Amino acid sequence: MPEYVETPSSLSSSPSQVPHQGCIIRDLGLYTDDDYFPIRQVDSGVSVPISRVDSGVGVPIPRVDSGVSVPISKDMDYYLDTATFKVEDTLYKVAKYHFLKSQDFFVAKFAECKSEDEIICLEDVSKDDFRIFLKLLYPLSIMTTQTFENEEWIVVLKLSTQWKMFDIRNLAIRQLDVAKIDPIDRIILAQKHSIPRWLSSSLISVIRREDSLSIAEAEKLGFDLALKICRVRDSSRILPDVLDDHAWSSAVSVEFQEEL
Repeated sequence: MPEYVETPSSLSSSPSQVPHQGCIIRDLGLYTDDDYFPIRQVDSGVSVPISRVDSGVGVPIPRVDSGVSVPISKDMDYYLDTATFKVEDTLYKVAKYHFLKSQDFFVAKFAECKSEDEIICLEDVSKDDFRIFLKLLYPLSIMTTQTFENEEWIVVLKLSTQWKMFDIRNLAIRQLDVAKIDPIDRIILAQKHSIPRWLSSSLISVIRREDSLSIAEAEKLGFDLALKICRVRDSSRILPDVLDDHAWSSAVSVEFQEEL
């Protein structure tokens, strides 16, 4: 039997005595070879180890090991699936979240995938334009406010229209509404991305301005549209100067109804 040695920190000058089956029991903090256990000493001289304690005070700590696993759930908002896109020679791995709003394009693309890891190749987009689009959807810094140049918003407008992501398209239109864009360029954007109110207001600006169309502007607009603008400009000279915006808008709507 190993020798037990009392430790001063665990013993008091007069150990407590409690009756136990007609015997006197002393609770002593003693060392064993393996670890520190309190030892119950009865008057028979037999030392009986009891449960482990963490400080020698004699208060046992129960062991809890139920073996019951706690179920783990996925957060309804912040457990996001990802997708891998290939644009030109570059791969991009991002959350699907915003792309899932494109029912007619990306949702169909995801449905065609045979596995979650399948790479989706995107045509008709450059990697530079795709990076601008991702810059809007997934900003990498929360410490600074994202800023976009007009050219970047035009890229966002182009891709959101192409992929039928209407919330993002509307955001781009609102941003470009207040941007300084030449009326000729706005006419081209309006035609290309189907924004009738831009087309109407920009046509009125070009028709009412002092300068006639330049050759470069006519080439941008195309022969048919440039010819219509010149004809309406000539006709407008006989119109009264007091015409308000509504009257001008009505006149343009009649002349350019095919475009609008």
